[in-house]
Amino acid sequence: MKRLFVSILIFSASVPSVWANQLSQKHAKLGMECQACHINNKAVLVEDEACLVCHGPISKLVASTHRDRKPHDTAVSPNPHNSAHYGTTLSCFTCHSEHKQSEIYCHQCHAFKYKSL
Repeated sequence: MKRLFVSILIFSASVPSVWANQLSQKHAKLGMECQACHINNKAVLVEDEACLVCHGPISKLVASTHRDRKPHDTAVSPNPHNSAHYGTTLSCFTCHSEHKQSEIYCHQCHAFKYKSL
């Protein structure tokens, strides 16, 4: 069984992703290309720093999504970029994805109302 798993893992790593040549609609509309984020190599995973070149610094991102909210106020969703649990330490890719559907990490436990990713 272990050998089968390893074989599948190696095979799947060698097959290009269906998303490999597709950008999100937002980035495609801006005329961005793979090299904007995959600076040296398409196969290399993108680091948060690549996101923050355009969307950061993190302090600006936190300020742009700030909402006046009291603790445990369910009428106002908390700042997604400054989590009560993790602060500003979560990777951008915890929620955002370029090549597949993005998912709001907080929704594993909470039902906050955020704009679509």
